[in-house]
Amino acid sequence: MPFDQPRDEDLPDVVLRLDQIASLLKEDGWVQHGWDDEGMRCLGQAVLDAYGIWRNPEQRLPTELNTLPVVRPIRQAIREITGRNFQNIPRFNDLPSTTVDIIFAVIHRARENCLAAHRANAPQVEVVPAPAPAPRMRFARLFGLVPA
Repeated sequence: MPFDQPRDEDLPDVVLRLDQIASLLKEDGWVQHGWDDEGMRCLGQAVLDAYGIWRNPEQRLPTELNTLPVVRPIRQAIREITGRNFQNIPRFNDLPSTTVDIIFAVIHRARENCLAAHRANAPQVEVVPAPAPAPRMRFARLFGLVPA
């Protein structure tokens, strides 16, 4: 239904960044250990690209990667999916056991966790019940349909 999906302007920035990261990895492809000549990128580079942070391909990922708001939900999702706690995204990305399916599962889980937190913190609308309808007999007596 159209009301089930929040509008983009209602979504937190972290969710929009996660969508952007997923889009970058879907369009260009995922690779371990940085990126390749064909434009494929690792998860860490996709995070940097989503924030518009450029790095020299010859250098390691900058330490500011760990300060970006989207990193905490990604690390939490990694922990939930793998059962392991990684100090940084590149270590998880570069494991031989990490696959593209796991990467997208992590992004999806991080997005769902952020949306759940956003919904939990959203202001609750108070629902006021409508007044109870008058009994039919009172209505009937009022108009003389039933003897008083």
